[in-house]
Amino acid sequence: GATGEELVRWQGGTIADDVIAARRAFDLLADDDRVDADQLGLVGWSMGGRLAALVAGVDDRVRATVLMSAGAAPVDAYVAGAPTELQGVVREVLEPIDPLTRIDDAKGEVLVQAGRRDSIVPRAALDAVIAAAPKGTKVEWYPTDHALNDQAQTDRIDWLSGELGLG
Repeated sequence: GATGEELVRWQGGTIADDVIAARRAFDLLADDDRVDADQLGLVGWSMGGRLAALVAGVDDRVRATVLMSAGAAPVDAYVAGAPTELQGVVREVLEPIDPLTRIDDAKGEVLVQAGRRDSIVPRAALDAVIAAAPKGTKVEWYPTDHALNDQAQTDRIDWLSGELGLG
């Protein structure tokens, strides 16, 4: 029974709440004596990769971020695809939570992992995240679909261990 505008605002609020929840999780970790607050890393896959891009862009404590199979289209594309009566609200809601405008603000290092045969996230959306990422971002392509593969897992663990000084 919700209107289109209510659904758009609900989705935007959900994403904003998820960013807040992730940042509160970092608060808890940073307050834990067993955790080195200078070694906080973040991994996100698919939609979680979009969330990780947002969190890394707004939370300076993140030292290393891995974006796995994370893609995003520019806000203009979402606006153009929305019904005319919703275009204004779509822009209003999406601009503050656009991973393409946030990831470049990441203070830590970023690794992007993507599958060359991803059937879920379009290549253009994967390329958009890579183009928006900070200078020096490491990009790894794998001969896999959206789920990536064992080599991506090994590479991710090795990269995070190196960036966070864990081994």
